[in-house]
Order: sequence, then C-alpha cells, then structure tokens
Amino acid sequence: MCVHDPTFPSIYDRCVKSEEPAADWVKKLAIPSRFSVKTALALKRGAPSGKARDDIINSVATAMLVHTMHPTGANYNCICQRLVEKHPVLKDSIGSGYVR
Repeated sequence: MCVHDPTFPSIYDRCVKSEEPAADWVKKLAIPSRFSVKTALALKRGAPSGKARDDIINSVATAMLVHTMHPTGANYNCICQRLVEKHPVLKDSIGSGYVR
C-alpha cells in the first residue's frame, strides 16, 4: 500500500482501496536520480521536455523490470507518486499529478 500523503488524497484512497495492494518491492524500489545530462538539466530548470520525460520513464521502467515484468495498477500508482515526490517538476498541471 502507498504511504499516505495528504497533498495527494485521491491516489491514497485509490491505493488503499485497490483490490491489488502494491507489492513490497515497490516501497523499496530506488527511484532513479541519475539521468542523461540533458534530462538532468531539464529537471533542474523545471521544464522537462517530452524526450526528458521519456528518459525518466525508461529509467524507472528498467528499475521496475528487475522485480517484475507485469506491474499492477497499484504498483504503477505508488511508483509514480514516489517519482513525483522526488521530482516535483514532473507533476501534471491537473489532478493529483500522476494518475491518468
């Protein structure tokens, strides 16, 4: 299950009420913090481009593949929450920032 974050109540409710709780490895997954130079600069400027976001997604997906080839929706939600907490500039302008 996700850790409760009051700034993102909808995702918390969704994770807690999910029929499939997030796996233990999700809580321990090291969210990548090292990216290409261009992506790192884009994150620092606060304006990651589509290519920078792709680089970040690829890094996170690679880290996830070590644990499972088929993450659940709850796993994705919790990992996305942790990613946005670590890199707030990735938050979408609508909604909670990481739920589609």
